[in-house]
Amino acid sequence: PANPGKVQGIARVVKVVGVEELVKDIAAFKKGEILITTMTQPNMVQLAAKASAIITNEGGVTSHAAVLAREFGIPCIVGTHDATRAFKTGDLIEVDAFAGKARLISAAEKQK
Repeated sequence: PANPGKVQGIARVVKVVGVEELVKDIAAFKKGEILITTMTQPNMVQLAAKASAIITNEGGVTSHAAVLAREFGIPCIVGTHDATRAFKTGDLIEVDAFAGKARLISAAEKQK
């Protein structure tokens, strides 16, 4: 855990593959969603400001995601290695950053 706290919310997986894709992700991101990404970048501050928690594949307690989480006072777990594979956008998850764990509560409905 990079910042303590415990929340439940809808996952939003953001894979930064280019500026156009990031702009779409920023527009689609809803306040209170849980940001799940490989690692945060300075151009993702808008997402973190809306997020109820952050989970990243990479990073440590001094990583950008950890600093953002402390700044916004939200739970954060970094260095999971596979959060972007373990969770899908739309999953209902619980982030327990006191214990350093995130768990699936309910999987997202399959998109048609």
